[in-house]
Amino acid sequence: MKTIALAILIVILTISLIGIYTGIIINRTVFESSFLINILKHQDAYAQVRQLMLRLVNTSLPNSQEGMPYLREVLKEDWLEKEINFLLKEFYAFAKSEKKEPPVIFFSDLKRQVADAIDNKTDYQDKTKLVQFWFDPLPDRVRLEDFISIDTLWQTRRSTAIIGKIPWIFGLFALGAAAIIYLLTRQWEQMLLWAGASCLSAGALLVLVGFILERLPDYMSIVTNFEDRLVSYGIPEMGIRLFLDSLIKGVTGPMNWIGIMSILAGISVVFFTPIIEKG
Repeated sequence: MKTIALAILIVILTISLIGIYTGIIINRTVFESSFLINILKHQDAYAQVRQLMLRLVNTSLPNSQEGMPYLREVLKEDWLEKEINFLLKEFYAFAKSEKKEPPVIFFSDLKRQVADAIDNKTDYQDKTKLVQFWFDPLPDRVRLEDFISIDTLWQTRRSTAIIGKIPWIFGLFALGAAAIIYLLTRQWEQMLLWAGASCLSAGALLVLVGFILERLPDYMSIVTNFEDRLVSYGIPEMGIRLFLDSLIKGVTGPMNWIGIMSILAGISVVFFTPIIEKG
Protein backbone atom coordinates (compact mmCIF):
# COMPACT_ATOMS: atom_id res chain seq x y z
CA MET A 1 0.00 0.00 0.00
CA LYS A 2 2.85 2.34 0.87
CA THR A 3 4.55 1.58 -2.45
CA ILE A 4 1.38 2.36 -4.42
CA ALA A 5 0.91 5.60 -2.48
CA LEU A 6 4.51 6.64 -3.22
CA ALA A 7 4.08 5.85 -6.91
CA ILE A 8 0.93 8.01 -7.08
CA LEU A 9 2.66 10.85 -5.22
CA ILE A 10 5.64 10.73 -7.60
CA VAL A 11 3.28 11.01 -10.57
CA ILE A 12 1.50 13.95 -8.91
CA LEU A 13 4.86 15.62 -8.20
CA THR A 14 6.00 15.13 -11.80
CA ILE A 15 2.75 16.54 -13.21
CA SER A 16 2.95 19.45 -10.77
CA LEU A 17 6.48 20.30 -11.90
CA ILE A 18 5.36 20.22 -15.54
CA GLY A 19 2.47 22.53 -14.60
CA ILE A 20 4.87 24.95 -12.88
CA TYR A 21 7.22 24.98 -15.88
CA THR A 22 4.36 25.41 -18.37
CA GLY A 23 2.74 28.21 -16.39
CA ILE A 24 6.03 30.11 -16.12
CA ILE A 25 6.72 29.70 -19.85
CA ILE A 26 3.24 30.88 -20.89
CA ASN A 27 3.33 33.86 -18.54
CA ARG A 28 6.79 34.86 -19.80
CA THR A 29 6.02 34.44 -23.52
CA VAL A 30 2.54 34.56 -25.04
CA PHE A 31 1.15 36.48 -22.05
CA GLU A 32 3.70 39.29 -22.46
CA SER A 33 3.12 41.94 -25.12
CA SER A 34 6.88 42.31 -25.62
CA PHE A 35 7.05 38.68 -26.81
CA LEU A 36 4.71 39.31 -29.75
CA ILE A 37 6.12 42.79 -30.44
CA ASN A 38 9.65 41.40 -30.74
CA ILE A 39 8.47 38.75 -33.21
CA LEU A 40 6.60 41.34 -35.29
CA LYS A 41 9.68 43.54 -35.41
CA HIS A 42 12.06 40.68 -36.18
CA GLN A 43 9.84 39.41 -39.02
CA ASP A 44 9.31 42.91 -40.48
CA ALA A 45 5.58 42.34 -40.09
CA TYR A 46 4.72 46.04 -40.03
CA ALA A 47 5.52 46.33 -43.73
CA GLN A 48 3.11 43.45 -44.42
CA VAL A 49 0.43 45.12 -42.30
CA ARG A 50 0.91 48.35 -44.24
CA GLN A 51 0.40 46.59 -47.56
CA LEU A 52 -2.63 44.79 -46.18
CA MET A 53 -4.21 48.01 -44.91
CA LEU A 54 -3.67 49.78 -48.24
CA ARG A 55 -5.18 46.84 -50.09
CA LEU A 56 -8.22 46.64 -47.82
CA VAL A 57 -8.88 50.38 -48.03
CA ASN A 58 -8.54 50.33 -51.81
CA THR A 59 -10.92 47.40 -52.25
CA SER A 60 -13.39 48.02 -49.41
CA LEU A 61 -14.01 51.78 -49.42
CA PRO A 62 -15.80 52.83 -52.63
CA ASN A 63 -14.60 56.47 -52.65
CA SER A 64 -10.97 55.88 -51.65
CA GLN A 65 -9.32 55.91 -55.11
CA GLU A 66 -8.47 59.64 -55.13
CA GLY A 67 -7.19 59.52 -51.56
CA MET A 68 -4.91 56.49 -51.97
CA PRO A 69 -1.80 58.51 -53.02
CA TYR A 70 -2.07 60.62 -49.87
CA LEU A 71 -2.70 57.55 -47.69
CA ARG A 72 0.39 55.84 -49.11
CA GLU A 73 2.38 58.97 -48.32
CA VAL A 74 1.38 59.22 -44.64
CA LEU A 75 0.93 55.53 -43.77
CA LYS A 76 4.51 54.90 -42.69
CA GLU A 77 5.84 51.71 -41.13
CA ASP A 78 7.16 53.55 -38.06
CA TRP A 79 3.70 55.05 -37.42
CA LEU A 80 2.11 51.61 -37.81
CA GLU A 81 4.68 50.07 -35.49
CA LYS A 82 3.92 52.65 -32.83
CA GLU A 83 0.15 52.24 -33.14
CA ILE A 84 0.18 48.41 -33.29
CA ASN A 85 2.52 48.14 -30.32
CA PHE A 86 0.33 50.53 -28.33
CA LEU A 87 -2.77 48.50 -29.23
CA LEU A 88 -1.10 45.24 -28.17
CA LYS A 89 0.06 46.72 -24.85
CA GLU A 90 -3.42 48.06 -24.16
CA PHE A 91 -5.01 44.70 -25.00
CA TYR A 92 -2.62 42.81 -22.74
CA ALA A 93 -3.28 45.34 -19.98
CA PHE A 94 -7.01 44.66 -20.34
CA ALA A 95 -6.49 40.88 -20.45
CA LYS A 96 -4.42 41.05 -17.25
CA SER A 97 -7.10 43.17 -15.52
CA GLU A 98 -4.78 46.20 -15.44
CA LYS A 99 -7.31 48.16 -17.53
CA LYS A 100 -11.08 48.15 -17.10
CA GLU A 101 -12.03 48.50 -20.78
CA PRO A 102 -10.81 46.92 -24.05
CA PRO A 103 -8.59 49.16 -26.20
CA VAL A 104 -9.92 51.57 -28.82
CA ILE A 105 -8.36 51.95 -32.28
CA PHE A 106 -8.21 55.60 -33.38
CA PHE A 107 -8.21 56.49 -37.09
CA SER A 108 -8.75 60.22 -36.51
CA ASP A 109 -5.00 60.88 -36.32
CA LEU A 110 -4.42 59.06 -39.61
CA LYS A 111 -7.21 61.06 -41.28
CA ARG A 112 -5.67 64.28 -39.97
CA GLN A 113 -2.30 63.35 -41.47
CA VAL A 114 -3.95 62.61 -44.82
CA ALA A 115 -5.66 66.02 -44.68
CA ASP A 116 -2.31 67.70 -43.93
CA ALA A 117 -0.77 65.98 -46.96
CA ILE A 118 -3.28 67.55 -49.36
CA ASP A 119 -2.29 70.69 -51.30
CA ASN A 120 -2.04 73.64 -48.89
CA LYS A 121 -4.10 75.83 -51.22
CA THR A 122 -7.19 73.93 -50.15
CA ASP A 123 -9.03 75.15 -47.05
CA TYR A 124 -8.40 72.84 -44.08
CA GLN A 125 -12.10 72.37 -43.38
CA ASP A 126 -12.60 71.34 -47.00
CA LYS A 127 -9.68 68.96 -46.65
CA THR A 128 -11.25 67.19 -43.68
CA LYS A 129 -14.57 66.89 -45.51
CA LEU A 130 -12.77 65.46 -48.53
CA VAL A 131 -10.89 62.94 -46.39
CA GLN A 132 -14.10 61.89 -44.69
CA PHE A 133 -15.70 61.39 -48.13
CA TRP A 134 -12.75 59.31 -49.34
CA PHE A 135 -12.68 57.01 -46.33
CA ASP A 136 -16.38 56.85 -45.52
CA PRO A 137 -17.70 54.72 -43.75
CA LEU A 138 -14.43 54.30 -41.79
CA PRO A 139 -15.12 55.89 -38.36
CA ASP A 140 -12.70 58.03 -36.36
CA ARG A 141 -12.49 55.35 -33.67
CA VAL A 142 -13.21 51.64 -33.55
CA ARG A 143 -13.73 49.67 -30.36
CA LEU A 144 -12.16 46.24 -30.20
CA GLU A 145 -15.54 44.73 -29.31
CA ASP A 146 -16.89 45.99 -32.66
CA PHE A 147 -15.18 43.07 -34.41
CA ILE A 148 -14.48 40.72 -31.48
CA SER A 149 -17.44 39.66 -29.39
CA ILE A 150 -17.53 41.10 -25.89
CA ASP A 151 -18.01 37.57 -24.51
CA THR A 152 -14.75 36.46 -26.15
CA LEU A 153 -12.88 39.46 -24.75
CA TRP A 154 -14.08 38.90 -21.20
CA GLN A 155 -13.50 35.14 -21.45
CA THR A 156 -9.92 35.93 -22.50
CA ARG A 157 -9.59 38.20 -19.46
CA ARG A 158 -10.88 35.48 -17.11
CA SER A 159 -8.68 32.80 -18.68
CA THR A 160 -5.61 35.03 -18.40
CA ALA A 161 -6.25 35.51 -14.69
CA ILE A 162 -6.54 31.74 -14.14
CA ILE A 163 -3.48 30.84 -16.23
CA GLY A 164 -1.46 33.48 -14.42
CA LYS A 165 -2.01 31.56 -11.18
CA ILE A 166 -1.06 28.15 -12.62
CA PRO A 167 2.55 28.13 -11.30
CA TRP A 168 1.33 28.91 -7.76
CA ILE A 169 -1.45 26.30 -7.89
CA PHE A 170 0.86 23.54 -9.10
CA GLY A 171 3.54 24.76 -6.70
CA LEU A 172 1.20 24.02 -3.79
CA PHE A 173 0.50 20.55 -5.22
CA ALA A 174 4.24 19.91 -5.54
CA LEU A 175 4.94 20.99 -1.96
CA GLY A 176 2.04 18.90 -0.70
CA ALA A 177 3.23 15.80 -2.60
CA ALA A 178 6.81 16.23 -1.34
CA ALA A 179 5.59 16.69 2.25
CA ILE A 180 3.46 13.53 2.11
CA ILE A 181 6.39 11.57 0.62
CA TYR A 182 8.49 12.67 3.58
CA LEU A 183 5.76 11.66 6.04
CA LEU A 184 5.53 8.22 4.43
CA THR A 185 9.28 7.55 4.27
CA ARG A 186 10.40 9.54 7.34
CA GLN A 187 13.68 10.17 5.52
CA TRP A 188 14.56 13.45 3.81
CA GLU A 189 17.08 11.53 1.68
CA GLN A 190 14.26 9.41 0.23
CA MET A 191 12.16 12.47 -0.37
CA LEU A 192 15.03 14.15 -2.25
CA LEU A 193 15.61 11.03 -4.34
CA TRP A 194 11.99 10.90 -5.43
CA ALA A 195 11.92 14.66 -6.00
CA GLY A 196 15.05 14.35 -8.15
CA ALA A 197 13.48 11.54 -10.15
CA SER A 198 10.39 13.70 -10.67
CA CYS A 199 12.54 16.63 -11.84
CA LEU A 200 14.29 14.34 -14.31
CA SER A 201 11.00 12.94 -15.62
CA ALA A 202 9.30 16.35 -15.83
CA GLY A 203 12.24 17.83 -17.72
CA ALA A 204 12.35 14.96 -20.20
CA LEU A 205 8.60 15.21 -20.83
CA LEU A 206 8.84 18.99 -21.30
CA VAL A 207 11.57 18.59 -23.93
CA LEU A 208 9.49 15.90 -25.66
CA VAL A 209 6.40 18.14 -25.73
CA GLY A 210 8.51 20.99 -27.15
CA PHE A 211 9.82 18.66 -29.86
CA ILE A 212 6.26 17.63 -30.78
CA LEU A 213 4.96 21.22 -30.78
CA GLU A 214 7.58 22.33 -33.29
CA ARG A 215 6.35 19.72 -35.76
CA LEU A 216 2.64 19.67 -34.94
CA PRO A 217 1.52 22.68 -37.08
CA ASP A 218 2.37 20.80 -40.30
CA TYR A 219 -0.32 18.27 -39.42
CA MET A 220 -3.02 20.62 -38.04
CA SER A 221 -5.79 21.69 -40.39
CA ILE A 222 -6.61 24.73 -38.24
CA VAL A 223 -3.11 26.14 -38.87
CA THR A 224 -3.38 25.43 -42.60
CA ASN A 225 -6.79 27.12 -42.76
CA PHE A 226 -5.42 30.13 -40.88
CA GLU A 227 -2.53 30.42 -43.34
CA ASP A 228 -4.86 30.12 -46.34
CA ARG A 229 -7.10 32.86 -44.98
CA LEU A 230 -4.18 35.25 -44.54
CA VAL A 231 -2.85 34.39 -48.00
CA SER A 232 -6.26 35.30 -49.43
CA TYR A 233 -5.66 38.86 -48.13
CA GLY A 234 -2.46 39.04 -50.14
CA ILE A 235 0.01 38.32 -47.35
CA PRO A 236 2.96 36.22 -48.64
CA GLU A 237 2.77 32.61 -47.52
CA MET A 238 6.48 32.57 -46.64
CA GLY A 239 6.01 35.55 -44.32
CA ILE A 240 3.12 33.82 -42.56
CA ARG A 241 5.13 30.62 -42.16
CA LEU A 242 8.13 32.49 -40.74
CA PHE A 243 5.91 34.36 -38.29
CA LEU A 244 4.24 31.16 -37.03
CA ASP A 245 7.61 29.39 -36.79
CA SER A 246 9.01 32.27 -34.72
CA LEU A 247 5.93 32.20 -32.51
CA ILE A 248 6.22 28.47 -31.86
CA LYS A 249 10.00 28.50 -31.38
CA GLY A 250 9.64 31.44 -29.02
CA VAL A 251 7.67 29.07 -26.77
CA THR A 252 9.51 25.79 -27.39
CA GLY A 253 12.91 27.44 -26.86
CA PRO A 254 12.23 28.12 -23.15
CA MET A 255 10.58 24.69 -22.90
CA ASN A 256 13.79 23.04 -24.09
CA TRP A 257 16.22 24.88 -21.84
CA ILE A 258 13.96 24.68 -18.76
CA GLY A 259 13.51 20.96 -19.49
CA ILE A 260 17.26 20.43 -19.80
CA MET A 261 17.90 22.37 -16.59
CA SER A 262 15.30 20.23 -14.83
CA ILE A 263 16.94 17.04 -16.11
CA LEU A 264 20.37 18.19 -14.93
CA ALA A 265 18.94 19.24 -11.55
CA GLY A 266 17.22 15.88 -11.16
CA ILE A 267 20.38 13.94 -12.03
CA SER A 268 22.41 16.05 -9.60
CA VAL A 269 19.95 15.50 -6.75
CA VAL A 270 19.79 11.75 -7.36
CA PHE A 271 23.57 11.47 -7.70
CA PHE A 272 24.58 13.54 -4.67
CA THR A 273 21.85 12.54 -2.22
CA PRO A 274 23.28 10.08 0.31
CA ILE A 275 21.49 6.75 0.56
CA ILE A 276 21.03 5.51 4.10
CA GLU A 277 20.45 1.80 4.41
CA LYS A 278 18.34 0.57 7.26
CA GLY A 279 20.19 -1.61 9.68
